[in-house]
Amino acid sequence: IMSFTGGGMAQLVIILSMLSWPSYMRIVRSAVFTLKEREFVKASQLFGGNSLYILRAHILPHLRPIVKTKFILTFKSAILTEAGLAFLGLGDPNFISWGSMLNESFSQRSIFLNSSWTWLVIPPVLFLTILSMSLAFLLEEKTKKPSKLKKVTIDTIQNEVDDLAAYHVNIAFEKKKVVSDVSFQIKSGEIVSLIGPSGSGKTTLARAMYGLLPTDAWSGDIQYDGQSVRNPRFANNCYWKTCAYIYQDARSAFNPLLKLKDQFLEIGITMEQSVAAVEEVSLSKNILEKYPHECSGGMLSRALIALAFANKPKFIIADECTSALDPILKKEIVLLLEEKVREYNISLLFITHDMDVAYAISDRTLSIVDGHVEEEVLFNARGSQFM
Repeated sequence: IMSFTGGGMAQLVIILSMLSWPSYMRIVRSAVFTLKEREFVKASQLFGGNSLYILRAHILPHLRPIVKTKFILTFKSAILTEAGLAFLGLGDPNFISWGSMLNESFSQRSIFLNSSWTWLVIPPVLFLTILSMSLAFLLEEKTKKPSKLKKVTIDTIQNEVDDLAAYHVNIAFEKKKVVSDVSFQIKSGEIVSLIGPSGSGKTTLARAMYGLLPTDAWSGDIQYDGQSVRNPRFANNCYWKTCAYIYQDARSAFNPLLKLKDQFLEIGITMEQSVAAVEEVSLSKNILEKYPHECSGGMLSRALIALAFANKPKFIIADECTSALDPILKKEIVLLLEEKVREYNISLLFITHDMDVAYAISDRTLSIVDGHVEEEVLFNARGSQFM
């Protein structure tokens, strides 16, 4: 303590910050060890990247949030510690700080007999509180303003019963339009494929249709049975009930820390219904007792389909759910998906860049090119090579 009293508040804050750093080193160390095993780091090493380049380009950007948090918490702790030491009289008496002001105020008991305490006690306490709260916003990332999209009023299109409808949807990021004035409808029990090259905006449109994009990133409207995705309660009312989403990567869609049965129960079904759901997709009920890492890619794809169909929703969006599978397994998954959709009369928006698959199972096919969606004419779709 005596070594602190010879310097000012700045020196004390720096010393306290340096002394508290080791408590965060284990967090940073574990994060580095995890990042070293990631595929993109291994790939950089195989391409000849040296340690300094990998550290600068791949490791440090992922550590930035941890370092920011550590800096903010440590800085705030150091300031409050200095104020506490000065309040106890252990600081430099020649240096004025908020803590020393409080120490001086409380050493004069007479200040509480009049109104002078309001000027001697409240200001340092107030400023310490404001500073502590303000540090929470330090180094906060600036929110980028969303691109201005033309608002479209929907008063000329009447939504039909049991339809999934997109009305004049426009999506843009950083003033770059991804989807432009897209409108289409999917009727009850209809399978519609959305095809297009990679990067054409298929997944972006699908995420907007399921409410996974911020509403200020797109304009227009999307409705399921007349219920708008823009409704703040859409997720609570519709997810896994009216509509479901089959993600592109089944392994990433499941929580690796929970058994599959826990993730089935989360959507509001019973254990008996979970068992029935997985058995319908030709999986054993024992899979529910497994963690995702204990299952193969095909098993997880089937489990994700079972999860989507568990509540028999009216609409399902399948976002390239076969892109990571081998041709034989892809055929099995597609046929299973088509079978369940036809069996339960569910509307399916099947997103893919595989035209053979799209033509084989679809009632209609939509093509997206340069952000615009156009309907294609199918000729003898059931005779596709895929089948």
